[in-house]
Amino acid sequence: MSAVYVWIETFKGKALNSSWEALGAGKTIATATNVPLTALVFGENASAIAAEAGTHGADKVLVCDDATLNGFRLEPYAA
Repeated sequence: MSAVYVWIETFKGKALNSSWEALGAGKTIATATNVPLTALVFGENASAIAAEAGTHGADKVLVCDDATLNGFRLEPYAA
């Protein structure tokens, strides 16, 4: 099954506004192609941000709520 995936970038436990803009663009693409929109939220406070992603149009949200994922670092994210 196909889907549109949008990374929700966070900083200090909050989603960046640009992530909500990207989610809106993703929703447009998902609707046009008739596939679900999935938001990806990693980091501290991810569960609260995930709930917010649902209010911004995500059909599904994949969450990893873990403080070790705060700030992008290649090794933990690639593992």
